[in-house]
Amino acid sequence: MSQQDDPNDYWPKAYLAIVSRLNTSLSILASATIIFLIYRSQAKLSIIYHRIVLCMSIADILASLAMGLTTLPMPKEMPFEVELGYDWPGPRYGNTWTCNAQGFIWVFAGTIGFGLNAMLCLYYACAVAIQMKESNIRKYIQPFIFCFPLSMGFFAFPTNAIFRDFINPPTDRQNGIWCQISAYPSNCIDDGSSTSTCIRGRDTDVLAITSSLFDKLIAFGGSIMVVSLLAIIIKFIRTGMLLVRNEIS
Repeated sequence: MSQQDDPNDYWPKAYLAIVSRLNTSLSILASATIIFLIYRSQAKLSIIYHRIVLCMSIADILASLAMGLTTLPMPKEMPFEVELGYDWPGPRYGNTWTCNAQGFIWVFAGTIGFGLNAMLCLYYACAVAIQMKESNIRKYIQPFIFCFPLSMGFFAFPTNAIFRDFINPPTDRQNGIWCQISAYPSNCIDDGSSTSTCIRGRDTDVLAITSSLFDKLIAFGGSIMVVSLLAIIIKFIRTGMLLVRNEIS
């Protein structure tokens, strides 16, 4: 049964492309506005906060652009798509290379954006909770602030996926309608034996291991967010308690 005949498919195909392009257009517009305001400000890029937010906005524009292209960079034909009943909601004008580029940029920019969000929390924890001087943050913390997201984006996942043919159009539209990290078909298994069900994507076991390492990096970034926010909250609570004590005394 093809996807278009699936009775459980509640999303009309045309709506998927329209909603994705509308959402990503608004996201690009918002990020471009932030970049404009940063360069119009008096401080510009002289403070670390502006540098982090600028990089976050650029990452968001790249990820949104990759998503907004939806099916356009997908290969015009995928192996056995007719026989297996796969279809995608929109025109396709690309090839394997354009699909790889779309999937890589989406994962790379999205991962960097997440990492920078964690680093923004770390920056606030240093500036507010620990009350480090801007010069000390720039000297000791800033290298980690920018190296951690870049290492996540470049080395954690998408680069390995390109060389193992793991960037493909998803055969399950619930995962999105743009090229992303997935075997083809999405739920296939390739253990190196003759019973492999994958058409594209070698060694799904390697993909699972890499995904697990990537998840740990995401968890580490999330932990930085949580600890940083807790430090800021504790700082505000202690400051409030000191103010109350001073007023009483």
